[in-house]
Amino acid sequence: MMRAGEGFLSSPVVAEPSDEEEWPAWVQRLLGRQLGRYTIVRLLGHGGMGCVFEAVQEQPARPVALKVLQPGLSAPSALARFRLEPELLGRLRHPNIAQVYEAGIQKDEHGPLPYFAMEYIPDAQPLLEYADCTALTTRQRLELFAKVCDAIHHGHQKGIIHRDIKPGNILVGTDGEPKVIDFGVARASNADILMTTQCTHTGDLIGTMQYMSPEQCDGDSREIDTRSDVYSLGVVLYQLLTGARPYKATGTTIYAAARAIKEHVPPRLSAVVAQRRALARELRGDIDTIILKALEKDRAKRYDSAAELAADIRRYLNCEPILARPPTRWARAVRWVARHPYVTTAAACLLLAAFVVAAT
Repeated sequence: MMRAGEGFLSSPVVAEPSDEEEWPAWVQRLLGRQLGRYTIVRLLGHGGMGCVFEAVQEQPARPVALKVLQPGLSAPSALARFRLEPELLGRLRHPNIAQVYEAGIQKDEHGPLPYFAMEYIPDAQPLLEYADCTALTTRQRLELFAKVCDAIHHGHQKGIIHRDIKPGNILVGTDGEPKVIDFGVARASNADILMTTQCTHTGDLIGTMQYMSPEQCDGDSREIDTRSDVYSLGVVLYQLLTGARPYKATGTTIYAAARAIKEHVPPRLSAVVAQRRALARELRGDIDTIILKALEKDRAKRYDSAAELAADIRRYLNCEPILARPPTRWARAVRWVARHPYVTTAAACLLLAAFVVAAT
């Protein structure tokens, strides 16, 4: 089943998405109704901004995924975000990005209902669920993920930053092809910068905390660029290969989650799966290096683009030398000192005291 993204953060506590939520009354009211040229069939999922339904288009007759903005979210910023999404997606033409067909607004007794119709992916599964259900090997997971990187890079070439890359926004159809969905919190760059600054102000957290880059946690849209998406891709790939996220960012406060993302160095993948020795050996070395480069705190040290990340993945798959290199011993020592300032200070004091004693 195709699921919608979780949307904007609205709670001081970061919680895991639930598949057993009760749908709001306004959602039930729309079932069986017609919006524009579309008859709503069933609910597929909902997030912070609205819902996604399966619907049937009149002409041409075809199933579509119909995204509808929640009634009452008619503030200029919410409508600007919603109206921006189909405009942005309409520019994209890539086999691994869900296509947008049409956007519109229908008046309802409870207010305007903005909606847009997009490509419906029958029997699709979120990325992680698909990989586990089909028992994909590490190689197959990497091959699949490289296509996701290609799709994100296509968006970047069109001046679009996704900003909410997560497993639930990457669906895989029965043909095994991934489809990136939900550019609803995307920010356009260059010519679109004035439009997006009207709806994304400093201090707004746009995206899903568990997959945010360090700069996204600061809520300053001016600091976000394509490398922020590269970081989120790294988090997704980390989870795709190990079954775990690089940080604990759920069941805690947003402040604590943001601090973990900005300060904690993620463990190597091979260490996370150490008990599964065959997998640990497979992930040790180049794969560890590739993902930890994507997860660099400093954007300047990450891959410059999703295409570079995909290229290194394919070099690994083709048994070619990767471009990423593990940090030197000196760099690791500097990072260790930064992570353990009190221990380092105490050790330095002891060494200084020992030197003074020896000198006297």
